[in-house]
Amino acid sequence: QHVADRIGSEGVEFQDRVAETFDSLVESDPERFAVIDASQTSDAVVQAVLREVQRWL
Repeated sequence: QHVADRIGSEGVEFQDRVAETFDSLVESDPERFAVIDASQTSDAVVQAVLREVQRWL
């Protein structure tokens, strides 16, 4: 089974725990992690990713 399908089939509680874990990582070390709002258009997401990558170069 494809990994994305397995993760998607884990249910909302699992996905909430994963999101909480990522949020805590970002909070604990904001210079190391970036949050990209993927609900934007694909062009906006790409631009946000490029901005974050440039920040680390």
